[in-house]
Amino acid sequence: MKKTGLYIHFPFCRRACFYCHFFKRKLQTEKADSWLRHLGREMRLRRDPDLSLDTVYFGGGSPSLLTPGQVATLLEAAAKHFGISDRPEITLEANPEDLSLPLLKRLHSCGINRMSIGVQSFQERDLRFLRRTHNAAQALRAVAM
Repeated sequence: MKKTGLYIHFPFCRRACFYCHFFKRKLQTEKADSWLRHLGREMRLRRDPDLSLDTVYFGGGSPSLLTPGQVATLLEAAAKHFGISDRPEITLEANPEDLSLPLLKRLHSCGINRMSIGVQSFQERDLRFLRRTHNAAQALRAVAM
């Protein structure tokens, strides 16, 4: 069985950061739902029973806008079409303002075992310059959780 990784790019954000050059769109529920359906179809088309995913990375965009149910659905599709190893590293990028302890617990129960938290700075002045939607206290709280 060949080990490999899967990157899932969630192309939606609440607001686009001027310094971000990744493909993204403003979050619209109907477009996100369509994206989820199409991604499921894409996984089915690329099905490979000889693969075993040892890493899955949800990046973006703002994948912390996905619900735990949506994350679980995507991981179930990945397991069905590619297989997931016994001890995978499954990462979700998150904005500090999106995180709460109940959400983190729900994400963990879906299979997320690593977070990449979008903290560009712990300095208020820098965060204002970058037009981030969180403040330093929210960033520190997110990291502590």
